[in-house]
Amino acid sequence: LSPVCLGSLRRAASINAEYMGEKLKALSCKPYAAQSTWFLNAFWKERDGDAEQIWKYTEKLVELDEKNGKEGNEVDEFTAHRFLENFGETLTVSEMRKKLKEIDIDFNKKMSLTEYLIFHFTADVHHLVNAPQGNKDAIEKAQRLLAEAQAALQKASDDLAAAREAETAVTKAEAAAKAAEDEAIAAEDAARAAEDEAIAAEDAARAAEAEAVEAENEAKASEAQAIAAEDAARELEAPFKAADEELQHAQSELSAQEDAYNNEKARLEQASEEGGLVSRNRAKNELKQLLSEDPLPLRRAQITTEAARKKAEKVRAPFKAATENAVAVREEATAKREAAQAARQAAEERRAEATKSREAAEASRQEAEARRAEASASREAAEARRAEAAAAREQADQAVQAAEDAFKSAEDYLEEAKNTVARR
Repeated sequence: LSPVCLGSLRRAASINAEYMGEKLKALSCKPYAAQSTWFLNAFWKERDGDAEQIWKYTEKLVELDEKNGKEGNEVDEFTAHRFLENFGETLTVSEMRKKLKEIDIDFNKKMSLTEYLIFHFTADVHHLVNAPQGNKDAIEKAQRLLAEAQAALQKASDDLAAAREAETAVTKAEAAAKAAEDEAIAAEDAARAAEDEAIAAEDAARAAEAEAVEAENEAKASEAQAIAAEDAARELEAPFKAADEELQHAQSELSAQEDAYNNEKARLEQASEEGGLVSRNRAKNELKQLLSEDPLPLRRAQITTEAARKKAEKVRAPFKAATENAVAVREEATAKREAAQAARQAAEERRAEATKSREAAEASRQEAEARRAEASASREAAEARRAEAAAAREQADQAVQAAEDAFKSAEDYLEEAKNTVARR
């Protein structure tokens, strides 16, 4: 159909069905030659003698339609006036407009060849638009080809819609797979970073543990030296300590004897003054005997022992001090060794914890690698499916184009069959 009348074709649906229906408007939209051919096919018996004149009308409109020529289908008021004048129908402007109004069936202020022929020959519009065209066998063949082409086009269109839907689905799946792969790659990168951090922490913990072990060994060595020094000091002090302790024991024994003497004396003195006559006299006699004993040897022994003990203490003093200092050094070394041992144990625990964390990070990284590999495989599979779907859609596009071409060829064939003037 001519592009000029596409707008008018839409408006024709609301016009009176008998005279202004879509069939009439569609006929008026055909090129001039097609309109005249249709008219002659419809009224060949009645207008066989007018065929030459009708072709003259056709050729004149093609000539006057400077814009569209043989592809045109209708002319404006001015051109219609020139057309009518050319065939001896001289009219004034008002008469022309009145006549054009009578001729212009669809009221678009233009005149098609069909509208003029209907008006000029007072033709039956209903018969015209429904009249069979061309050779019957050719038309039936063309209609059969057109139906087949239309069915093929419908199938190709359905296949294309399904292919596009499938391509859309697999494209979405590909996008989801790509997003999952990106997420898996990010998780793998994070797992690798965590593993590197855990390895660094483990290395630091191992270094700290080694330092703690070294410090503990040094503390043990220092403690061993301090113990040896303490043992040596004790060994040097030992004879002097033994002599001093022996004198202390002797002095303690003498003091005990003196205390016993004084205690007995006090008891007898008290007993001689208290109680009965007999007990007092007996206590006095015992006291007299006790006092008659010479206390000088005991006192002399005490003085001698005290002097010997002080002399022994003086001789022992530097050895005792050395021993005490060695003990202090050893105790300090022991404390340092115990602290170093505790530090080493803590470092071992931290290193063990760091190793455990590193192993967990390594496992997480391996798991992330596996997930990333799986996601990459899924993405590659989705890409392959999308490529297949795109190929299928392209093939469906080509099939639709081929079907459209076949449909157009069938339409053209039918149109040609209809536009062929049937010789009856």
